[in-house]
Amino acid sequence: MNKGRGVLILLMNVVGVIVVTVLLAPLAMPLVDFLSSLIPSLPRLLEAPKVPEGYNFAPVWRIVSQIVIMTFLFVSLWRMNLTSFSSLGLPFNSGWWVLLWRGFFWGFIGYVIIFGASLLVGARRFEISLSALPLLGKLFHMFVVGTVAGIWKEIIFRGMMFQAIQRCIGTTGSVLFTSLLFGTYLLPVDVKVPVGFGAIDWGVGVRGLQEHLRLLAHPGESLLTLLMVFFLMGLVLNYAFIWTGSLYFPIGLHSVWNFCDKSDRFFLNRELRWWLFGQEGIGPALFGWTALILFLCYVGVRYRSQRLHDARQSA
Repeated sequence: MNKGRGVLILLMNVVGVIVVTVLLAPLAMPLVDFLSSLIPSLPRLLEAPKVPEGYNFAPVWRIVSQIVIMTFLFVSLWRMNLTSFSSLGLPFNSGWWVLLWRGFFWGFIGYVIIFGASLLVGARRFEISLSALPLLGKLFHMFVVGTVAGIWKEIIFRGMMFQAIQRCIGTTGSVLFTSLLFGTYLLPVDVKVPVGFGAIDWGVGVRGLQEHLRLLAHPGESLLTLLMVFFLMGLVLNYAFIWTGSLYFPIGLHSVWNFCDKSDRFFLNRELRWWLFGQEGIGPALFGWTALILFLCYVGVRYRSQRLHDARQSA
């Protein structure tokens, strides 16, 4: 595809996602009112106590935008004939299990090295407050949740989004763009769009867009740090997909990182050297950035002889 035409198509899709989200967002308000009468806890989940007789519409706005993005992705993939698991990067060949476990293994080893270094310099210490069985139960739950989230996000960002955008702006452009989208998606967005129950606010779609753009335009130091590390994680996962030719290796990496980041709360000292090792997990800090860049280099050397192949031929 011509580069200029590809960029134009990508921009048209981005604009389309924004416009459709803005138009559909107000129509979600009657659905929230209806569900609130059936699910008493829904207003609390929507942060209703923070807005008298109403709720924060921002989480609903994000759900609507995600549904719209998924619809655009499915249409794009259908047009490109990427309609099987194999074409999305999940071929059931003889080596898929090995790649998956290599991802788990190297993701865990990388985390152990970082955690061990933080222990050596005194940035962390063991603070296990639970007995063995409750701790094992929580760790198992975190592992299952982390694995499911890793599978889902890798299918979306690498299997679907990366390949759709790659057809428009090439591999390098897709690596950078999807890594930025991945980093933005993982940011803890604290946007407030107050609305009331019982009426449709036809301008809520525009207000939701304005508030999200305002936060991204003025992210603050903590959000910028998180965006940088999530962007680097996106680079590692994108190149793991490119160099191995499947989603199995990045799924393993992503799942283990999810698990380790959630279980870190049992061992993390939040006071010492946070700028070096991270106040909330390993990622948002200098050591985490360095480790991710080195890991990206390792993945490149380890799988330098492999490239992303067109899996549709084997589908």
